[in-house]
Amino acid sequence: MKTFSKPGFSKRPAPRTRATYAARSAGRGFDQPERFQAECASCHARCEVPFKPNGKKPVYCRDCYRANEGAAPERAAPSRYAAIPREDGATDLKKQFSILNTKLDRLTAAIEEQTRVLSEGR
Repeated sequence: MKTFSKPGFSKRPAPRTRATYAARSAGRGFDQPERFQAECASCHARCEVPFKPNGKKPVYCRDCYRANEGAAPERAAPSRYAAIPREDGATDLKKQFSILNTKLDRLTAAIEEQTRVLSEGR
C-alpha cells in the first residue's frame, strides 16, 4: 500500500468520478463556454459563436456552416518540399533523391573543408 507522507497528502485521494469532475468544474464556469456576437460572412445574420472572432477568418452562422461543411477547404500555396509531379500524375522520386543527394554532397564537402581548416590552425 502506498503511503502519502508528503505534506498535504496524508490520506489516499478520493477516486474521481463523473460527478466529482462535474462538481469541481461547476464552480469554475466550465459548463457554458463564453459566447461572442458575430456576423455571418455568408448571409450577414447576427449569430453567437464560442470563440472571439479576430476578423482574419470568416465566421458562419449554424445554417451556413452546415451548408458549407462538405466544401473543400481553400488550398494553401504548394510547399517547396512538395512532391514533383510527373506528366502521368505520379511523383518523380528519383529526381527528388538526386536533388537531395546533390545538396548533401555540398554540405558534406563544406563541413569537411571547415574541419580541415580548423585542424590545420591548431
